[in-house]
Amino acid sequence: MGEDGELSFAGLHESFLQVPASGVLEAVKKVWASLYSPGALSYRRHAGLLGEEAAMAVLCQEVINSRASGVAHSLDLEAPASDTLVIYAYPGLGAWSWMAGPIWTDLWWRDASRLRCRPKISP
Repeated sequence: MGEDGELSFAGLHESFLQVPASGVLEAVKKVWASLYSPGALSYRRHAGLLGEEAAMAVLCQEVINSRASGVAHSLDLEAPASDTLVIYAYPGLGAWSWMAGPIWTDLWWRDASRLRCRPKISP
């Protein structure tokens, strides 16, 4: 399964940050279990994917302390036909809060054809 523009699994499954080495196995089990959460099952059912075998990879990596973190979207939902990347930046680790709902962020649009950024500050 991939993110193909019609389906998006972003934020649907569990994510854990800053897990100590002793808790990695338990965290991986919780991530795998989230593949069968009510929300994940409902989403796949509505997308017509329940007949397919669900699979998930789990990435474990060391996280460094950061001044900022963020996420980039290759599709601007406000202007889907544009050639624009939308970049959200957050102070510190960010803790994946962009998936939880609106928060104060720095917001940038990158015009891919002109290689320049336009800043916009979120309310």
